[in-house]
Amino acid sequence: MLGISAGVMISLSFIELLPTSAEEMGYLLAFLLFFGALLAYYVINHLTQKREGTMTSDESTLYQIGLVSMVVILIHNIPEGIITLTGTLVNQNYGLMLAIAIIVHNIPEGVAISVSIYKSTPKKRITLRYGFIASIAEPFGGLLALFFLNNIASDIVIYSSLAIVSGIMVGLSIVDILPASIEFDSFIRHLPGL
Repeated sequence: MLGISAGVMISLSFIELLPTSAEEMGYLLAFLLFFGALLAYYVINHLTQKREGTMTSDESTLYQIGLVSMVVILIHNIPEGIITLTGTLVNQNYGLMLAIAIIVHNIPEGVAISVSIYKSTPKKRITLRYGFIASIAEPFGGLLALFFLNNIASDIVIYSSLAIVSGIMVGLSIVDILPASIEFDSFIRHLPGL
């Protein structure tokens, strides 16, 4: 399951988020933001690896993957809420199609959070809490767009966030999720997910 979530996040980054950002604000700036976020993720991840606590090494790794996945998906879902709302304002049918597409692609994102958190600490309450926090970001993004971003945000802010989130998602997948999936199961079983 971890291999599938890594594959979805890498694909989403390279097929949807990064190209959209690059087309709208230029390839150089988009790639600089992407690689800057990727490097920042690696550095922050490296600095926070030495967590101490009551968890075993495996549990700590899975918990960290789930927590970082939740934060990245939370950041990623805010622009999706903005996009869904603006699409609906332009054309209700277009907004409905966007909402359905976003719902379908959010399922593996929720699984990535839930599986990692539940495997590290089998407490349903904590798993549901993190999943809820990540999922509430999308309606929050829509409300944010409705009330504030109409006058404040520029396209550069939205497309910059897409490039940054793309870099973080690729970093999360390569640095944490794939090694964890290999550690907990054989690499060959996770190849189809990629």
